Amino acid sequence: MTTGNLGWWLSALIVVCGCSTQTNIVAEDVRLNEISCVGVKTHTSTNAPTEFPVRVILNTNVLSEQDVEIFVESAERINSAMGQTIVTPVTNETGDDSAPNTVVMFTTAIHSGKAIGLTTHHTEGHSFVQVETSSTVGALMPQSFYTHEMVLEVATHEMLHALGLEHEADQGSLMASEADPSHHAISAETVCGLAQLVLTK
Repeated sequence: MTTGNLGWWLSALIVVCGCSTQTNIVAEDVRLNEISCVGVKTHTSTNAPTEFPVRVILNTNVLSEQDVEIFVESAERINSAMGQTIVTPVTNETGDDSAPNTVVMFTTAIHSGKAIGLTTHHTEGHSFVQVETSSTVGALMPQSFYTHEMVLEVATHEMLHALGLEHEADQGSLMASEADPSHHAISAETVCGLAQLVLTK
């Protein structure tokens, strides 16, 4: 993602490939939270989880209380948009969970270009999500940049990548390539893309 003059971006890094982007047009009359998905074009990854809900692991030994709260809020935002539980936050003291259909959250500095959020896919729907926050040592941007709204946007965006969604063309969407927490929303395309992934499992 990029925004204005700051020139920072978020990206989903696919490490284990054999994965690609699929563009689909929903044919069924899927309706979630009053959104009809008929004819909606979606962009999903072939490396999506194989089962839902997906567990989101939050290591309380390395994540600050504030970061845990934001990551839980990200999960709740996704579940609310879907009208059902798609992701389940789980706190533990190790963060060591390599089980399939699991997302492990980190707040380490990324040091990859201008990235402040990065999703790394592994096999069987297992992903690592790195998000820089105000508590990240060596973060790319000044601490004041990492507001609650910005970190929530980045975390939700990357969590949606981990669930199998790709960037969308609509610049008002949370899955757009440019970040602007003042107007980004979970779009119909995002909801329909997730619905498609969930219904095919």
